[in-house]
Amino acid sequence: MLERIPFEALKGLYLTTDDGRVLKLEQGEFIPRKNESLYFYQELCPVTPRIASTLNPPKFVNYVCDQKNNISVPKLFCVQLELGELANDPIAGMADNLPYSNVFHLRDCLAGLLQNTSKFTKTVVRFFSGDVQYRTCKNGFFIGDDTRCLFYPLPSKEELDEKHYAWWKSAMVMGFK
Repeated sequence: MLERIPFEALKGLYLTTDDGRVLKLEQGEFIPRKNESLYFYQELCPVTPRIASTLNPPKFVNYVCDQKNNISVPKLFCVQLELGELANDPIAGMADNLPYSNVFHLRDCLAGLLQNTSKFTKTVVRFFSGDVQYRTCKNGFFIGDDTRCLFYPLPSKEELDEKHYAWWKSAMVMGFK
């Protein structure tokens, strides 16, 4: 149904933890960081692979929804995941604080993207198994198509701690499904 919902109808985004705590996100402006060369996404709807990419979030969403590609979707809902030092150095960057199940495979995928500049994406995990934690969300959630991308920024960890403590405490323990 996502592809049938007009962008104008998309208002707040509500994040819910397993124990029912809710955080409302409002749309905001995405400002790309210039020092990042690699990105990591969990696609959430209508497909659910985890993807490494050289494209920043709006460009990634537009690319995945571009019908000129062999595989595309009409609209995409996804979250950018934290890569830490792997975002710029997938081979030697520290990954101790990243809770991903197969970091060696992630490193290989990221390094492959840097070696093959004609490829923009690489599938890291084919199917979402509910193992993503809110603490791994880098900056927020994205909904878009081949021409447009909406951004729902996640508050900073400091703001979550100060203004949304109950939700953040719950989110630190539990993931999202």
